[in-house]
Amino acid sequence: MKLALPPLLLFAGTAATAADATTASAGPGVWPATLAMLVVALLAAGGTWLVARVSRQRFANSPLLRVIASVHVGPRERVVIVEAGESWLVLGVAPGRVNAIHTLAKDDSAPQEPQRPFAEWLKKVTEKHATR
Repeated sequence: MKLALPPLLLFAGTAATAADATTASAGPGVWPATLAMLVVALLAAGGTWLVARVSRQRFANSPLLRVIASVHVGPRERVVIVEAGESWLVLGVAPGRVNAIHTLAKDDSAPQEPQRPFAEWLKKVTEKHATR
């Protein structure tokens, strides 16, 4: 019957000298590799920032298109009103898809906030109680 010895016990008889230990670790070290990884990470972050900034400026102040209103109708779906020339387009926007829902004539006044009768009532009540 032959016994299997663990690999560490097989090489226990070969003793490493001090010269072997120094030649094994005579590489460039940890700091240059760490510095190189830091430089690569900074270049990646800078490149990402630059691409985001350039693409944002290209579409930011377009005289041809302007978003009038936007409403979320689902976790990733929106209905958007876009002013294009002399008309407004009602668009359904979903990931990977934009559908034209309706075309409206351009109204010179932007969509107004709904009337708030409760806000007016509250204002009157607080003014009435403030004068007492």
